Amino acid sequence: MADWRVVPEGFFPLEKIIEVEDLSSFRKLNKKYKIVFTNGFFDLLHPGHVFLLYQAKLWGDTLVVGLNSDDSAAKEDKFVLNKKKVSRVINSVETRAIMLTALFFVDYVTIFDEANPEDVIRKLKPDVLVKGKDWEGKDIAGADFVKSLGGQVVFIDSFFTGTTTEMIEKIGTVRVGITTEKMTRKISEMKRIVLLLTLQIVGLGIFLAFILVRIMIFFIKMTI
Repeated sequence: MADWRVVPEGFFPLEKIIEVEDLSSFRKLNKKYKIVFTNGFFDLLHPGHVFLLYQAKLWGDTLVVGLNSDDSAAKEDKFVLNKKKVSRVINSVETRAIMLTALFFVDYVTIFDEANPEDVIRKLKPDVLVKGKDWEGKDIAGADFVKSLGGQVVFIDSFFTGTTTEMIEKIGTVRVGITTEKMTRKISEMKRIVLLLTLQIVGLGIFLAFILVRIMIFFIKMTI
């Protein structure tokens, strides 16, 4: 779970954070409001995330965002980057929560440790469950429960085609490219140094050989 001690006091609106165990009472206190819920990792926040959240808010009065905790992320399958398995998320849950609460159309954020938000949805009982268009036709946690209460499941199509995974892969590629370029420069520099040393050694060898020949000629002349 999140540790807010790492965040400077007053840095972001903590009042926007709702604990999972408080969701049931929150729902009772907000009966007259149409509550919208969506969830995700929201790791490297990009236009697709922002568009989804903004559109989600338009479906009701209050937007509650379920945020996968770091523990939840650990339960997810890791993905491959540069032939290595890496963590599902880059930023900590505190960092991700700060980014979400900074958006004016996000009313509340709740952080959960489970692999999916089924328990969160059952406690909150949202009127609308929002997912990205790419989820259409797939098994969605909490969708049947929301529908059983007379609620809606809405799919939002984003204009932004990129994904967090693609962003991470691009960053990894750029880093590899930079590293490769640095290594190439270092190798070239080392080759130049080795060449200079080789030339100096060869030059010294020629000089010593010349001195040796002169000495030999001197002694030959002395013996004649």
